[in-house]
Amino acid sequence: MNPARVVDPEGWGLASLPQAQEALEWAWAHLRPLVVPRRPLESAKLSRLDVAVDFHDVLLPDRYIRNLADAPASRHGQRRLVWAGDRSDGATLYWGNGRGEVRIYDKHIETAGRAPRGTMRGETEARRKWCKKAGLGEVGDLRMERLTALMRRKWEDSGMGTPVTSLPQWMADLAADPEITDVVLRGVVGDFLTRSYGLKLSLSPGTEKTYKEITKRHGIPALVTPLADDGCPLRMRLDLESGQEVVHAAR
Repeated sequence: MNPARVVDPEGWGLASLPQAQEALEWAWAHLRPLVVPRRPLESAKLSRLDVAVDFHDVLLPDRYIRNLADAPASRHGQRRLVWAGDRSDGATLYWGNGRGEVRIYDKHIETAGRAPRGTMRGETEARRKWCKKAGLGEVGDLRMERLTALMRRKWEDSGMGTPVTSLPQWMADLAADPEITDVVLRGVVGDFLTRSYGLKLSLSPGTEKTYKEITKRHGIPALVTPLADDGCPLRMRLDLESGQEVVHAAR
């Protein structure tokens, strides 16, 4: 059941936690004529839980998603980029495993224009094991702080919040970092160039850890497609806390 569509059947927005709880109570009451529950609603087990956030005023959703497909992520999930129809219909980026997944997509395209242009949605779909690990095994466990913690943890694991930087700005940032030696600089650049052609270098655990730390500081380069048509160096990141795209531009 999607609580947001109970609240607003014709809408596209999200439901708040109080609205979701009211929708669950509504559904529970309507089930009683059909089945007798063995336990109260608060003790009902959660087998799937979707937590989502909308990002507003994103400049280039399609380019952002396509570039973010190369961002490092936890080994406990796999990443895939799926196109809806032809490539003009937009893409959804997934990361996850059998226990759940994180995905981002262009909500403006998905709703055929009902959502404002520049609206992207990030979703965490948690199955039973992810729910239990987050302390969300039952309906009575639904607390905002637990839902927020689940979203933050999976957002970080998936790498969806990784900054995407235009190639000139990325190279300048790496070169200016005193902690990055020439050897590491060549390795990082070579690794991302190789990834851009669909290949992957065999890295030692230590080297892979170093590259991930650099990614956290400087983001990933926009190798798939430019972030701007005018060549302006850009650095952008989807900020989970504010629901906004954080953009830095330098000319």
